[in-house]
Amino acid sequence: MKTIDVAIIGAGSAGIAARSEVARSTDDYVVIDNGALGTTCARVGCMPSKAFIQVANDFHRRRAFAQMGILGADALRVDRRTAMDYVRGLRDRFVAGVLADMRNWQDHLLRQHAAFLDANTLLVGEERIRAKHIVIATGSSPVWPQGWRAHAKHLVDTDQFFEQETLPDRMAVIGLGAIGMELGQAVARLGIEVVGVNRGKAVAGLTSPALQDCAVGIAAQEMRLAFGSAEIESGPDGALHVKAGDATFDAPMALIALGRKPNLAGLGLDRIGVALDAKGMPQIEPGTTKIANTNIYLAGDASGGRAIFHEAVDEGRIAGYNAAQSADHCFERRVPLAITFTDPNMALVGKTWKELTETRARFVVGEASFSRQGRALIMSENEGRIEVYADAANGRLLGSEMMAPHAEHLAHLVALALARNLTLDEFLSLPFYHPVIEEGLRTAFKDAAHKLKRGSRDFELMRCDEPPVGATTQSLG
Repeated sequence: MKTIDVAIIGAGSAGIAARSEVARSTDDYVVIDNGALGTTCARVGCMPSKAFIQVANDFHRRRAFAQMGILGADALRVDRRTAMDYVRGLRDRFVAGVLADMRNWQDHLLRQHAAFLDANTLLVGEERIRAKHIVIATGSSPVWPQGWRAHAKHLVDTDQFFEQETLPDRMAVIGLGAIGMELGQAVARLGIEVVGVNRGKAVAGLTSPALQDCAVGIAAQEMRLAFGSAEIESGPDGALHVKAGDATFDAPMALIALGRKPNLAGLGLDRIGVALDAKGMPQIEPGTTKIANTNIYLAGDASGGRAIFHEAVDEGRIAGYNAAQSADHCFERRVPLAITFTDPNMALVGKTWKELTETRARFVVGEASFSRQGRALIMSENEGRIEVYADAANGRLLGSEMMAPHAEHLAHLVALALARNLTLDEFLSLPFYHPVIEEGLRTAFKDAAHKLKRGSRDFELMRCDEPPVGATTQSLG
């Protein structure tokens, strides 16, 4: 039996991050992975999806040309086969970059399957490895409803989508979370007839009823929407019959975008001596990523938490750091930030409307619409709205939900404000140029401040001879 300091199961984003931390303290480690390398983000997630969305949005932009006096846009066509080749080419470039970064530690990589024999011993291929600490970073896989694989010739999941050589004229997208909304809209913008199916109006994770209505209204302009549990069957005409609620739709292909589940099956977690819940998950200490009462750490998508790249990297680094130390350390997590790259973008930052409502928090909602916002009108992107949430007692910012042009940038500003624990007044004292999309965010903050009745003045400059209410001494640097 081989004995080492640390074993890391999985060489995805979390596993690679864990390895980088472990390698700072010891060279006595292995990384074990018998699957496709290159990370979920680069191979089938963040990066190829954004390349695909860019192609679709560039083609869709032609619809604004005529009113600007740019003629001839009606002659533009998209070759879907070439478009998919282009996306795969970029995807392969991103994956190659990840693989290149792995070359300097190839002698630590074992291309075998790993399973627990006990809490400190792994069976790796035919070899037994005993490790003082073990990091599980096995990632996740797309969810397939029971029985649906019988219709596999008509179905593709999000891991398979970018391998399609071309796309048909009609498609169903089943599941309108972040990935389903992104790809559903992009597919529709390539001239494909799309029906999007979701159980309810909580698309892309939005929880505010007003934002849900906004998102559904905008999405319905480009694709047909159906709400209810999806039922499917293969038809004799070579198409897939999809039913949801009162709606039916026939298409040669459907994209399954029902989320992802942790890759924990086959690891033998039942042998590590801890209780597992109904989903086969052990109890995890959030600040350390440690499985309680073990020397095992669980990080990234495998942990069942927020399946987002920067969260996976953070968890991997925490797990790797602790696995290489003599004692565990607890780390604060970043402000929750999730972005959906539809057009307009959707974003959730900090606490959501649902979280605040369910905990009966006293909060005010600042609102802003982009229908008349100057910069948005100039760009012909004047759809969407923002909600910001602030503590009703002291005006401290709590969170935000938005569907707005360039919300990928607006959301970062809100996240920075939350990380610095700013009040509405303190945020409004920061500079805003004109005309910019960020003025829409200022409008929402001003609306919240007005609802709090934070004073009668109509300008946001702080008095230098009087500290603002709730002033913080934290540096913005």
